[in-house]
Amino acid sequence: NMSSDLKHQMVSLLASDFFNVERIDVFKELHVAPIPKSFQIFFCMQGDAVISVDGNEEPIKFGMTYLVPAACKTIDIQGKCQLLRIRLP
Repeated sequence: NMSSDLKHQMVSLLASDFFNVERIDVFKELHVAPIPKSFQIFFCMQGDAVISVDGNEEPIKFGMTYLVPAACKTIDIQGKCQLLRIRLP
């Protein structure tokens, strides 16, 4: 569900019947595919970036959490950060 290049990494940490948790390493810019049947929660574990959801930009800083609704059309992350993503399976 994610377009990436060799630098970006997505690692599944937990997959259950209730939710999935992944670690995403972003090094410059990453487009994240929306999931029409699931919200996505991004928690910043380190780094500094900007998340843009349907053109609305917010800074990503250590310890911050972002709830992205299932209805969104575009999710783009620019910067260098490590995120946890929680979503429905």
